[in-house]
Amino acid sequence: MSTTTFKHLIDLPSLPTLVKDLQHYLDEERARRQKFYDWIEDDQKAEFIQGEIVLHLPATNEHSDAVGFLFCTAGTYVNLNG
Repeated sequence: MSTTTFKHLIDLPSLPTLVKDLQHYLDEERARRQKFYDWIEDDQKAEFIQGEIVLHLPATNEHSDAVGFLFCTAGTYVNLNG
């Protein structure tokens, strides 16, 4: 944070309220994140992004087949062409 911004914040009469609100937000975020960590299992594909749980669906068979095909095709090309 720049010195100018910091000085501007220090001069705000509402700074104590802003600090209190920010601390409340951070405490809630910490609690939500901990709840997520307590909930998530090792085999689950999920992330905690900006306070929200984002679940990732498992890949479909078609997706897995396409990835496998591309991997084999690229590997063959690299083996043949160095």
